Amino acid sequence: MINFIKLFFSNRSILRIFQINEISKCYLSGNSIEFGAHEDKEKNFSFFAKGDAKYQLSNINSDNKNILNFDLTKKINIENDTYENVLIFNVLEHLSNIEIPLKEIHRILKINGNVFGSTPFLYRIHGAPDDYLRFTESYLCNQFKLLGYKDIKIIPLGYGPFLSSFSLLRGVLKYIPIFYQLMLLMVVFLDFILTKLMKKNLKNIYPIGYFFSAKK
Repeated sequence: MINFIKLFFSNRSILRIFQINEISKCYLSGNSIEFGAHEDKEKNFSFFAKGDAKYQLSNINSDNKNILNFDLTKKINIENDTYENVLIFNVLEHLSNIEIPLKEIHRILKINGNVFGSTPFLYRIHGAPDDYLRFTESYLCNQFKLLGYKDIKIIPLGYGPFLSSFSLLRGVLKYIPIFYQLMLLMVVFLDFILTKLMKKNLKNIYPIGYFFSAKK
């Protein structure tokens, strides 16, 4: 269950709050790498994972010598079977093709190693520098299966259509704090009522994004 205090009062995006909520449930140990990482460790998803894992950070745009610089659309200079865990959050949508990245991640993972990540779906365009793709649950699951991953889990993030729509407007509404929180309370309540009336898990139909994990 999402922490409602964080949802209503955090400065983070709604998508990021849900993503942090999922990775915080995971226990990671051993050598690990996070792609798309930030110099500020508190902005990285590895910061929120449980466990005693040791992390190497990577970002294609970083000039920091302590952060590896890899282009995931090409073969990366990491030996096979190197890591127990790979984290890749909010990166795949910025790549024009995800087959090579997923193959490379599979290659550098040790046997029974895990990949954890997330990608947006009903979310605004955010170039870094480009924003190419959005993926459905079926597509992500199929890609992992084709590459030989097992124990695949794809978790839709959100509550329903009202919260997903509200999330698209967050960039504007966040500058009106009290109004923002009142509106957020209302849309969460509306999604709750709609879910009860339709007797469906509406986040499966209107996800803000997806969290995924898979094992080599």
